[in-house]
Amino acid sequence: MKKLYYILIIGIIALLVITCTKRPLPDVYQQSDTPVNPVTPNDTITKATVVTGDVTDITMTSVLVSGTVTDDGGDTLTERGVCWSLSQNPNIDGNHASNGTGVGNYTVNITELSSDTMYYVRAYATNTAGTSYGEEVSFRTLNEPTKPVVTTGEVTDITTTTVKISGSVVSDGGATVTEFGVCWSHMANPSISSSHIQSSGNNMSDFTVNVSGLTANVKYYARAYAKNSVGVGYGNIVTFVTNTEVSVPTVTTNDVTGITQTTAVCGGTVVSNGGADITAKGVCWSTDQNPTISDEHTSNGEGNGAFTSSLTNLSPNTTYYVRAYATNSEGTAYGSQVSFVTKSYSVPTVITHSISNITETSALCGGNVTDNGGMTVTSRGVCWSTSQNPTINDSHTSDGSGLGTFTSDLTGLSPNTTYYVRAYATNSAGTGYGTQKTFTTSGGGTVPTGAIDGQFSVSATQQVYFSKGNLRYQASTDTWKFADNQYDIVGESNSYMSSSYSGWIDLFGCGTSGYNHGAVCYQPWSTSTNNSDYYAYGSPTYNLYDQTGKADWGYNQISNGGNTENQWRTLKNAEWIYVFNTRNTNSGIRFAKAVVNGINGVILLPDDWNSSYYGLNNTNSGDSSFNSNVISSSQWTSNLEAHGAVFLPAGGWRGGSSAYDNGVCYYWSSSRSNNDCLYGVYIPDDQFYPSDSGCDRMDGRSVRLVKDAN
Repeated sequence: MKKLYYILIIGIIALLVITCTKRPLPDVYQQSDTPVNPVTPNDTITKATVVTGDVTDITMTSVLVSGTVTDDGGDTLTERGVCWSLSQNPNIDGNHASNGTGVGNYTVNITELSSDTMYYVRAYATNTAGTSYGEEVSFRTLNEPTKPVVTTGEVTDITTTTVKISGSVVSDGGATVTEFGVCWSHMANPSISSSHIQSSGNNMSDFTVNVSGLTANVKYYARAYAKNSVGVGYGNIVTFVTNTEVSVPTVTTNDVTGITQTTAVCGGTVVSNGGADITAKGVCWSTDQNPTISDEHTSNGEGNGAFTSSLTNLSPNTTYYVRAYATNSEGTAYGSQVSFVTKSYSVPTVITHSISNITETSALCGGNVTDNGGMTVTSRGVCWSTSQNPTINDSHTSDGSGLGTFTSDLTGLSPNTTYYVRAYATNSAGTGYGTQKTFTTSGGGTVPTGAIDGQFSVSATQQVYFSKGNLRYQASTDTWKFADNQYDIVGESNSYMSSSYSGWIDLFGCGTSGYNHGAVCYQPWSTSTNNSDYYAYGSPTYNLYDQTGKADWGYNQISNGGNTENQWRTLKNAEWIYVFNTRNTNSGIRFAKAVVNGINGVILLPDDWNSSYYGLNNTNSGDSSFNSNVISSSQWTSNLEAHGAVFLPAGGWRGGSSAYDNGVCYYWSSSRSNNDCLYGVYIPDDQFYPSDSGCDRMDGRSVRLVKDAN
């Protein structure tokens, strides 16, 4: 008993020693009172970032969806997975399934779905900051399988006991097709319980079977079939009658085409083989009627069907008679007789191409010799003159020989001169000419002071030069000028305009030319918000170019544009439309949206623009973006402006005394629309209105002046 007592005392003492031993601090507190990686007040836990991945393995009732957690938001994920719904924006309050935790890729197999149903699914991830979702993806479950869909094709090569029948499996019905072929019977609605034959090929979409063992002179019903796990699908029923006995074939003769001096093309179709195999077919011809295979003839193989025959070694300007033929064991049959006359030798046929790359002294043309007239073309090219219907006795090029296309360089031309051009081709029968084309060389005159060196057609008979920049006005000195660079705009500083303002403005109300032409508001700094204050010549019925013409800003002396009155003008509405939509240019390019030196706008290309100067995107496309072409100031100056290109910068607009630099093109025309409005150009991003009838007279818009070139 005493021994047991001592053992108990020793155990109690040991327990006290263990419980009183100092426990070691966690690693982050070892050898320091401060944690090595403490959580400070600046650390922020955010929702995780999750991406919805691919939707794969879609069946009628299940699908496999992947996701990726790319960032846990600084906190341990408690759950990740996908959620789905019949409605958009599913969340974890509805159907969802999880798969693991942590950053990385995962997949979830969704089951118990309804067939042929649209579902919406998103990946999700949850931490203490909440639940975040990936982008929404939609999918549709597969439909229940059905019987295959089959069509029955043609019945061909009918004999007394055999026939060929084609078919096509249009759809497998959603289940594997295990058998396909053709069934037939002398009763309606044949099925595979009656006579049938399985196709031996693997091409379900286009198969043909050879049916044999038929009875002569019997009407049969047939249809294609295909079998899957659901059942048998049948095509449409076709009927045919087996031949009664072997006879000569039935053949038709085609029309004769491709007639030349020595050749022609004909052919025919073997409609029926007469109950026996076709051993020969073709066409026969002679200068006498009813030709036979004892005359000249072709051999175009065996069997039924269409064939084409080439007739050769013919004589020019001669009448020939042709019949198709087909031969079987019973003999040779002929189609109906057709006749034709071979061509006589003649001059070549040539087409004149369009004229391009027009400069002051040169142009590019060419042609295409489409028919040599039956003889070798020994020379070809283009000829031109300032008089109509030029010939090779006038200026001309020599561009090789033979059939085909060719290109011609017209050189040594005079500036600003109208020329007439025709392609030509020569053989031993003479020279043939293409249709006449006309063009006018560019240049020949001095570029006006203040203008860009490029001419633009504004009608079928009128070309203009555009000013070197948008029109500007300084009230304190009563000075008009063109902007130094085409891409220069004043922008929102137009808000400061007044009668004594020393800065420049470039947004003007209708008819604010500074001339007292009869409007209440005619001064460039006018800011009235009443459209009636801006009536040209005091009446809403006048255009800016009516009466004295002084309502047009171009009537002013432009300090860097010649400094003479009545030298410039504003384009009319019809002229703006012609510039953008109608005029013909050498390159086929009229305009392109662009950003030049950081400014939105529209590039206009001169009539003689050559695409090799600079490659532009989305040309002649009004609904394209300004960002289609991003061009630096140096590129603009060297590659575009140097070749006559014009840039209409997006200068914004002004309402009253408030100006807005919104990156949109607003330009005036000189044509009235109605009592409140003039026509103008309105070109925002992704849209295009070269004829906007709703331009309020009181609004401040950009002005770009032109000067007539001829």
